[in-house]
Amino acid sequence: MNNIEDVTTILSTCSTMKEASKALKVNERTLRKWFKRFGLPNPSTFLNTKINAFIASTELTEEDKSVIKSLYPAGLSKGYTVDELSAKLGKSKTKIRQFIKDANLKHDGISIQPTVFDQKKINEEIKDFLDISLKKNTEDKITDSIRKDAEKWRNWKNTTGKELFELLSKKVPQYKVEKRVFEKTERKYAAILALQDFHYGRLSSLLETFDACSPQEQEKLLFDALEDIFSKIDGFGTADKIYITVGGDFINSDNSKLTTTNGTQQDSIPSHAHIMVNAGFLLVKIVDFCRTYFKEVELIPTPGNHDRDSTIGLYMFLYAWFKDEEDVICDGISLVPRQYRTYSNTLLAFLHGDGGKVQDWPIIMANEASEMWGKTKHRILVQGHFHHRINQDLKGVQRIQVPSMASEDRYSTLHGYQSKKGLSIILIDSKRGYFGELFANCS
Repeated sequence: MNNIEDVTTILSTCSTMKEASKALKVNERTLRKWFKRFGLPNPSTFLNTKINAFIASTELTEEDKSVIKSLYPAGLSKGYTVDELSAKLGKSKTKIRQFIKDANLKHDGISIQPTVFDQKKINEEIKDFLDISLKKNTEDKITDSIRKDAEKWRNWKNTTGKELFELLSKKVPQYKVEKRVFEKTERKYAAILALQDFHYGRLSSLLETFDACSPQEQEKLLFDALEDIFSKIDGFGTADKIYITVGGDFINSDNSKLTTTNGTQQDSIPSHAHIMVNAGFLLVKIVDFCRTYFKEVELIPTPGNHDRDSTIGLYMFLYAWFKDEEDVICDGISLVPRQYRTYSNTLLAFLHGDGGKVQDWPIIMANEASEMWGKTKHRILVQGHFHHRINQDLKGVQRIQVPSMASEDRYSTLHGYQSKKGLSIILIDSKRGYFGELFANCS
């Protein structure tokens, strides 16, 4: 069987699937496959009783006929075509053509004479009806889906959403950070505050280490260092922008089991939930502190081997907190191990440093940020992980390994790991790139 006309002609004489299969000399399964190939419903739909229903549903009403008489005839600047009338009325083109012929309507001065209505026209009518039905069914499904989605959104907004936003509006304080006024100069500069390897929440006891420090003491030590450093920045020029890393082992452990991301057990107190919540608010205070000195603050997600998953939560918390502040930039969470930014003509790379080889980083940087590399003159790579400060020219890239403020734990004391505890910010001139660091000694 090669076409729908042959099939529907035979089906029109049948009233059951059994009769149809016998007339077409195929089994019912093959018959259904033919109809599926033609994109039509189950062949039983085309049995005699159904065909009569299809034909009846496409009959033109008196109103339809009146519309055709007014829109089709010549005399209009542009008379409607049969296709346009079918789309407008939602009725079969075959029925419309037949009415035009029966009514002897004229279009563009041509008289249309009626012709005999044969089986071929019935087939065309059925196909027209299916086209219209399929289109309407699809549109109805889309409309119904949109309606259901809108209803779900309204229900959520009026229940959960309303309560949530009311709670947040009460809990999140409304405040304004006052900018400090410094003498404006032609020289603009940016700074990098890499808060890597802070290891907030690390258990450090004089019973087993030489350096005891509680989380509260860690916070005080950090702000003392910040105040020391920022008291020295006046005179360098206009404080344009500061980049602050989020993560990079800022938190000592990554989950409620108090392990690193890969499962290494850590000495941490008092609990991961407690440290996560307090770390979020601690970072808010740090960002607000920096906002008083710099025109703009940008937060850089830098996942570390101790807090790779927790970094996501901290960054999203800061994004939500500062989402309406124009001077704080959060460009969306990203889990790539190396982050790239540009300040004026300087390319900046941020990474923790727990993966890869140091000597390979310049070429990796050039490949991963090739477009930024080509548009800049100076390149700086900032990393942590090793807890001691290094500043070196690495194949044309200024590699700066920042110091750590972390106190000792049992593991570091056992292995005799020692470093100069401190905090530094890196300074970048808008024209000449790197021009120095400010260091706060925390030992």
